[in-house]
Amino acid sequence: MPEPINAVYIHIPFCLKKCHYCDFLSFAQPEQMEQYVSALLVEMQLAVQRYAVQAKTILSAAAHRPACRSRCWSRYYRRCSGIL
Repeated sequence: MPEPINAVYIHIPFCLKKCHYCDFLSFAQPEQMEQYVSALLVEMQLAVQRYAVQAKTILSAAAHRPACRSRCWSRYYRRCSGIL
């Protein structure tokens, strides 16, 4: 049986605008963030069912956090803690 996954990093790739110097994967389409987060949560649920995930640490980073409304972040963090 494989070792359980105990740390998870999740990158949210949305910005209000793409800066010319930025090398991170990011998109200047914050209006798509809600749809992205919904799909991400479904994918996380599937991964937990398939792999031995016992996350003690969840690190989330957004390319530009203000791109996501606080309602979106609240839903994301509530669901993450329930899934992982």
